[in-house]
Amino acid sequence: MNWVEAEVTWNSYSSGNSWTTGGCLSDGNDRVGTASASSTWSTTLQYYGFTSAQLATDVENIINGSASNYGWHISRQDAGNDSRYLRVATSEGTDGQRPYLSVLIVTGK
Repeated sequence: MNWVEAEVTWNSYSSGNSWTTGGCLSDGNDRVGTASASSTWSTTLQYYGFTSAQLATDVENIINGSASNYGWHISRQDAGNDSRYLRVATSEGTDGQRPYLSVLIVTGK
C-alpha cells in the first residue's frame, strides 16, 4: 500500500483508506508475504543488522525502479510471548537511536 507518513495509523494507511488487516498485517494485501530478512533480537538496547540475499535483491529492485518502495514492516514472530515487547525507534526519535538504512555496494563480482 502507498501509505502516507503523516496520516498512517494502526487501522489506515492514509486518510479514508483502511489496511486490509489492522497494523498492516495482511500478507499479499497490505504487505509482501515474503520476508526480506530476519534477525534474532535480545532484550538489551543495541543496534541490529539485517542481511540476506532477498534483502539485497529488494533494495536493488527499489533502486532500479522495478519495485515499489513502501518501506519495510518490522514485526515479531513469537506472538506466544506477549509479556515482552520490542521497542524500535522512529525516524523522529531524539535519543540517538533512530533507524537508518546503510547500503554497501560491492562491485567487480
